[in-house]
Amino acid sequence: MWKIFGETGTPERNSLIATTMGGVSAGEILYRLSSNVLDDQSTGSERVFREIAAGLIDPVRFVSRLFQGKLSNVTTEEEYQKEPLNITVAAGAHWINDGASFAPEDDRIT
Repeated sequence: MWKIFGETGTPERNSLIATTMGGVSAGEILYRLSSNVLDDQSTGSERVFREIAAGLIDPVRFVSRLFQGKLSNVTTEEEYQKEPLNITVAAGAHWINDGASFAPEDDRIT
């Protein structure tokens, strides 16, 4: 909508397609991530923290849940499909030696 109504120039076709598809992809990813956080069976402080975390991940869904009154509704069954989540965190240097030597030839171990 911004490309069509918000800018004064004519929108480019490739920009419209890229913006639309990027928004759809990012929205779906954030929606599924927030589904992994939400749990309508929880209560108390756990529920509050879950709703806040889901709201930080997907603010549009938070506003939608607010207007629909789902922020405080407690249910007995799981409503959201949980997607498998695999997170890998790596830190540090990765050295690749393709046969090159960084040491002078006199210091090489033979």
